[in-house]
Amino acid sequence: MGRAEGQGEKAFGGGRPSTLVDLTVLGASSRYLAPLGAGTSYLLRAGDARVLLDCGNGTHLRLAHELGEERLSAVLVSHFHLDNVADLLPVAFSLPAGAPLYVPRGALPRLADLLRGYSMDRSWIENARIVGVGRGSQHEVTGIRLDFAKAGHGCPGVATRLEADGRSLVYLGDTGPRPWLADLARGADLVVAHTLLLDRDEGAARGTNMTAGDAGRLAREAGARRLALSHVPFYRNADESAAEAKEAFGGEVVVLREGQRLAVD
Repeated sequence: MGRAEGQGEKAFGGGRPSTLVDLTVLGASSRYLAPLGAGTSYLLRAGDARVLLDCGNGTHLRLAHELGEERLSAVLVSHFHLDNVADLLPVAFSLPAGAPLYVPRGALPRLADLLRGYSMDRSWIENARIVGVGRGSQHEVTGIRLDFAKAGHGCPGVATRLEADGRSLVYLGDTGPRPWLADLARGADLVVAHTLLLDRDEGAARGTNMTAGDAGRLAREAGARRLALSHVPFYRNADESAAEAKEAFGGEVVVLREGQRLAVD
């Protein structure tokens, strides 16, 4: 799949899709050393809400360009791997006062570690309202409901369902397949799943990362309307990943790329 296909997708600068809820891909790399690529980061717009899902390396300036005069409503950190949090501090520094920063409950100490590692004080995150989340947590921000489940990636992490204006997006950042994730994704309009592997791959990573086939089977079990794959290694397996997921899912599959926009409808 040379480029993702699907209704309502545009590149940066091309205008927003004609929907009240849409997702902009700021970065979709599976590795922080991807040539000229960016780590994981997505901007969800829903009405007046602007929620950032992860903030990997290279996404801070892309976010500033994308937002313009808009302000973030909240930031979600799915887990504390570098390709998901490298730009967290400059993003947190720019948050409006009181905006929530959702962090996996078990990873709260890592926020302090990040500050200490960069020799920064808490003034960098003083605007943020730090909220620890985990299995069963529910929150609402500017009309978006967030429900959280535990991720299985070998470190504290969360999977998230976001609902607004009758639309639902489920964000499965890095995680291995877990039986409860299909329940989280039940009937979702769009499932975004990180798929580092293919079904033929073997090794320990299979327990903590999804294959494209895993994502397809999960989306089928959940009765999701649409599946988007991300975090595909350097896009090298994009065509094969899309084919594997589509065979398992039976529905529409999109491979996300940087700068892409999708309507959640």
